[in-house]
Amino acid sequence: MQRLSNAVVLLTIPALLAACAASSDKYPTLEIREAERVTGTFDVPSSVKPSPLQESVAISLPEIETAARASHAKFIGTAPATRSAIDAAQGTDYDSNDWAVAQIALADLESHRSDTAIALAELDLLFAQSTLRFEQRQAIAAAIVVVEELVTEEDLVLSQLRAAIAQ
Repeated sequence: MQRLSNAVVLLTIPALLAACAASSDKYPTLEIREAERVTGTFDVPSSVKPSPLQESVAISLPEIETAARASHAKFIGTAPATRSAIDAAQGTDYDSNDWAVAQIALADLESHRSDTAIALAELDLLFAQSTLRFEQRQAIAAAIVVVEELVTEEDLVLSQLRAAIAQ
């Protein structure tokens, strides 16, 4: 009985597959029709210009840049003390007081870097929002360049100090 049912199943499978492969005029083809083809171009009029930057954004740019410069000044002012703490911790164990002081000084320095990075994030957000509102963004882009340079300088100092404390 089992052999008979296996034989029936084996004989029906090819017949079913052949039925699926048969062409039929009842159903439409799945090929792309001429009406479905995309053609043409979309020209943006050259007379469309971005609107001026919102006044509140324009006023906030110098404030954000000033905050970034202030946190950068704190960073630069704190960096020598951090370097001294790391130098004092050279060759000590992880459980020494000098090593702990160096780690705290490095964390403090990283906190100043974070404040500068927050200003950069605020500028990035303003840039994205002004893009969505189709506003002029040159002033925001200029502020971003200034703050990015500050963050890059801080990142370089931090990477050197991290490398020094890892030795």
